[in-house]
Amino acid sequence: MRITDNPTLKEVLIAIGEKIRAERQRLGYTQEQLAERAGFHRTYVGMVERGEQNITLESYNRFAEALGMGMYELMHSTLAAHHAPSDVGPVAEKNMNR
Repeated sequence: MRITDNPTLKEVLIAIGEKIRAERQRLGYTQEQLAERAGFHRTYVGMVERGEQNITLESYNRFAEALGMGMYELMHSTLAAHHAPSDVGPVAEKNMNR
């Protein structure tokens, strides 16, 4: 899913879920394995991956750590995967590339 300039909450949740799923699959984890690593129930992982569950920053951080990433790294890669560089804007792009 591509994030627009003014995304809805649902669009953001879907983009986050898609990125978490992509990273999980890249690492070869099942939903159950990721859930165990992050301390969640596997059904919660599925709901987050489908964008059906609002996610707190605390939970987002737990996902990032379970995926071997920092929270900023996961957020940055989520935005990069769903924005063309021209969509981000020069200030945001500069800050993301620090």
